[in-house]
Amino acid sequence: MKKKVEEKKKISSLKKPATKTTLFTKGENYLSVLLILFITFIAYLPVLNAGFVNWDDQQYVYENFLITSFSHLNELFTTPVQGNLHPLTMLSLAINYSISGYNAWSYHLVNLLFHLTNTFLVYQLAKKLSKENAIISITTALLFGLHPMHVESVAWVSERKDVLYAFFYLLGLISYVKYIDKNSRSSYILCLIWLILSLASKPAAVIFPLTLLAIDFLRKRKFALKLITEKIPFFVFAALLGFLTLHYQSAEGTTEGQNYFGLNDRFFFGFYGFFMYAVKLIIPINLVPFYPFPPVRESLPIIYYLSPLFFIAVCFLCLRTIKNAAVFTFGFGFYFINLILVLQFFIVGSAIIADRYTYIPYIGIFYIIGWMIDKWKNHSLKKAMIYIVILGIFLSGLTYNQASTWKSSAALWDHAIKVHPSFRAYNSRGSIIHNEGNNEKAISYYNEALKLNKTDPEIYTNRGNAYSEMKKYTEALKDYNSAL
Repeated sequence: MKKKVEEKKKISSLKKPATKTTLFTKGENYLSVLLILFITFIAYLPVLNAGFVNWDDQQYVYENFLITSFSHLNELFTTPVQGNLHPLTMLSLAINYSISGYNAWSYHLVNLLFHLTNTFLVYQLAKKLSKENAIISITTALLFGLHPMHVESVAWVSERKDVLYAFFYLLGLISYVKYIDKNSRSSYILCLIWLILSLASKPAAVIFPLTLLAIDFLRKRKFALKLITEKIPFFVFAALLGFLTLHYQSAEGTTEGQNYFGLNDRFFFGFYGFFMYAVKLIIPINLVPFYPFPPVRESLPIIYYLSPLFFIAVCFLCLRTIKNAAVFTFGFGFYFINLILVLQFFIVGSAIIADRYTYIPYIGIFYIIGWMIDKWKNHSLKKAMIYIVILGIFLSGLTYNQASTWKSSAALWDHAIKVHPSFRAYNSRGSIIHNEGNNEKAISYYNEALKLNKTDPEIYTNRGNAYSEMKKYTEALKDYNSAL
């Protein structure tokens, strides 16, 4: 009797379908990805009607003779722009110029096509990292494609370098996962090639070798000499471009913020960035192209002093879950590694944070969210899918609205003044009005800019030019002297 019962149990267990990490069939997975790409394209439609903006687009495009002819290839590949050497980015802009000249539509279209491709690559990366888990890969791709914080990288022509370097960066990570999963030497060589191309698109790729270590951790690779030696070629290329970038940026003056803020302030700047990027991931509203540093020689707002507590909390979470849920350590590690260069521990540029800096780092936290939804589906698959759909609709609406603010320089800075006033926003908007011939109104904007920042020579120069055109030479001379 017992034997018959045991035989029945074996037969019934054989009839039960095997548990799979995937949720859909292969065809359904790709159909889901196509749907994500279509919704992302719709959300970004406003950028196809956008023009250039008066923020770096001058230096990169419409005042840059390097992109106007392929006879300048030698200079194009060796001349830094805005303190960065990124020859592939400049080559891509030169190709755009050959297509549409100073008409912005082709530049925006290429940016959007790269973003759509990157969204698909994020899906592929998450799928390989999660070993074919559909919920994780689809959620990660959905969030990457539609999160409003990524609008700046796509809608801003000058950020071609962001979507281009990310394209090669993601290909490199995918090749690396293939290398460690299949011990494929060809994948290793491809990974190194993708890194070189990524470095040639944007210096931010110097952090790539550390990202490989995060993947090693997720795959639970044992620490051995091979783990280090295989990274040496990656570190060599990254160090070379890192050295050149520091040289060019120092020459450009983008590191002068070190002279205004001490080590104590910069310590809190870094943790503030780590915290605020996480906040904006959850609450992506009031996004603007420029977030200024706090006033010089004044006490920092209380949020700066509290921000290290968030970092400590994340570290505590990672330590508590490192054995049973290593995905938290991997995701936050990926996030931190790819943010470390822009957390303003070492000040570069004039903004405390920037939306575009999250383009790659957010992938780590998006992966965690996908993993959490996948765990939730074990309790309610239907609710998990409804949540993903609602999330996609909500984010696509926010992204569409944010993309619309990049329609023109005036629209961009009017939006910035409305939701997050800064000296950069007032100065840039004043320049537009000045170019339209309304000097008196332009001066009122420059005055507002100077209320927020009295140490920017560009504002004094702009206001001096407006006074000069109004034949108010005494005021003009005073402003020129202040600028000097």
